[in-house]
Amino acid sequence: MKEFIIIIIAAVILITLISFIIKYYENNRENTIKNKTIDLLNKYGKTFYENKKYYFLYKKRTYELYFQYVQARKELSINNETTWQIYGNPSTLINQERLAKNNKYKIVVIYPNEERIKRYINESEVEFVDFQLTYTYYVINFNSLEDFIKSL
Repeated sequence: MKEFIIIIIAAVILITLISFIIKYYENNRENTIKNKTIDLLNKYGKTFYENKKYYFLYKKRTYELYFQYVQARKELSINNETTWQIYGNPSTLINQERLAKNNKYKIVVIYPNEERIKRYINESEVEFVDFQLTYTYYVINFNSLEDFIKSL
């Protein structure tokens, strides 16, 4: 019985340690993407951090910056202004009410996914949102960000 309790405690400690390592890796990846994004955007305009948000000033227009993690090789679709869906096993719905709270322009950087982003127009019609204003935001894959900025 004593050995069983020790095995259970060791397993719990191991699982906790693994979850901390995964969380550290995810935070590090997000910070790396944010830093690379800020560096890239500063080549073309000015970025600043205010009220816990990043902003990008370019051609006299200010954009709010958002970052969204979407696993590689998953399909992202914008169902409506506040609901996105990641297709996979299992599929996941993402509440994006934060993007609809105001009418300011926004840039949402998707990472690390490189799949083209789709938007549902109705039940049977879909379009790709390459560099296209969708509602009040642009949804851009990280790897396409520089080309997008050049197209603004």
